[in-house]
Amino acid sequence: MHDAKRIQSLIAQEVDSLIAFRRELHQHPEIGYQEHETAKRIQRELAAIGVQHVGGLAGGTGTIAHIPGGKPGAVYDLEARINFAVFPGLQGGPHNHTISALATALKQAASLEFKAYQQQVLANASAFAAALQRGGFTLVSGGTDNHLVLVDLRAQGMDGARVERVCELAGLSVNKNTVPGDKSALVPSGMCTVSPGPTTAFRGGFMKKNRR
Repeated sequence: MHDAKRIQSLIAQEVDSLIAFRRELHQHPEIGYQEHETAKRIQRELAAIGVQHVGGLAGGTGTIAHIPGGKPGAVYDLEARINFAVFPGLQGGPHNHTISALATALKQAASLEFKAYQQQVLANASAFAAALQRGGFTLVSGGTDNHLVLVDLRAQGMDGARVERVCELAGLSVNKNTVPGDKSALVPSGMCTVSPGPTTAFRGGFMKKNRR
């Protein structure tokens, strides 16, 4: 017959040692990965034989809980996994796909074709702005020197939110936008559109000679 009190005393000593060990690991994260894994293994073994310690393991790092129910003594320690998933998993780097994308973009930006494309973007924005002005629309700043065209719709009795929705239903991409004097960003008086999208989509069909 085993000495129950002696066994209980030994288990209590081991649990207390494990608690102290885990607290030390928590306070000194620079301690190696192997030590963390050893503590987890001992903890799993104690849980497998149903060892419970009130205020003990659950108080070690604040992330461990003994869950009653289908698996008596089940222990969950998710802190390390969650932290690793966030960083370096999501926030860390370097990521090869990001480096590749940047390298590709920079290579394109250094090419003569990209320079010609950007010149066409500006020409198309200028042509679109002029066409809107001929149609009686007012442009903020009186025109455009870049890829943006911002239209003031107050003279037409419209707002940018309705225009945005109607254009969306027609398959056109524009954005509602505030203009000087607006008091609401939810129902602004302006509509903003840009020329890179059409320039790319039409691939020359929206060229300077055909822009009108």
